Amino acid sequence: MVSQKVVSSYHYYDPVHAYFLVYGIKNNNFSEKIKINPNYEEFDKLNQRVINQKDLEVTAVSAVNLWRIADNYYLLRSGSTQRSDVGPIIVSKKKYKRDEIKDLRIAIPGKSFSGYFYYKLFFNAKEEVVVRFDKIINSVVNGEVDAGLLIPGPTTTALYQKYGLVKIADINEEWKNKAGDLPLPLGSYVVSKRLGYEIALEIRKIFQQSIKYALSNQEEALNYALNYAPGSDKFTVKSFIDGCKSIYDMGDVGIKAIKKVHEIAKERGLIEKIPEFELV
Repeated sequence: MVSQKVVSSYHYYDPVHAYFLVYGIKNNNFSEKIKINPNYEEFDKLNQRVINQKDLEVTAVSAVNLWRIADNYYLLRSGSTQRSDVGPIIVSKKKYKRDEIKDLRIAIPGKSFSGYFYYKLFFNAKEEVVVRFDKIINSVVNGEVDAGLLIPGPTTTALYQKYGLVKIADINEEWKNKAGDLPLPLGSYVVSKRLGYEIALEIRKIFQQSIKYALSNQEEALNYALNYAPGSDKFTVKSFIDGCKSIYDMGDVGIKAIKKVHEIAKERGLIEKIPEFELV
């Protein structure tokens, strides 16, 4: 019997990734060729490592950072998080007008996030303060900042009203005004080109098997995912997970959406080039 190649994967500390990918990978052996060893990392720290070091074999990455790594990584069709229902939002205690955002002090989760990138496409606050993504609501509530940029998730955008905050800008609405019916690309998965196309293809198949496994064992997968959604309830997490329609295969629409992001960003001077993606 040929021994399996062990490959390390890196996932956001996030219930969606836990539910669809890590739960299945931890509980099953979907391939005779490859064994995946999953690891978790905080959003910004993982994004920065992918961008700066490019040393990871398989990893999640914010979709807007793909232009920085396209020469080094294959883009997987599976594992992609794209949403038409929710996106990053800006919240505050006071109901500021849209054009007042430029005068505010805003908490951001880090500059490598898709949410930050989309915010910069449409807004530019007077001052930005980096706060860990799951602490931004508290920073607004405590008056440390005027407003906060929340990335989509059951512990962020689904909870802000519970703390008496109001939404002053919806970046998904801004995106729809610019991109029409295309979904908003948030996270993607990539595989190092050092591993080769055939291994990348096998990893995509493992991801898809893991997604099927989670959908066949929803209660167990959800209970596992809840460990990565502190402060949120089961119903909210499940509702957010159910909205991830692109996870199995982003399809042609998802690929078009990623290209559209980069086209708009290039037009507005936020990126240096529009990348050529090698899809698997």
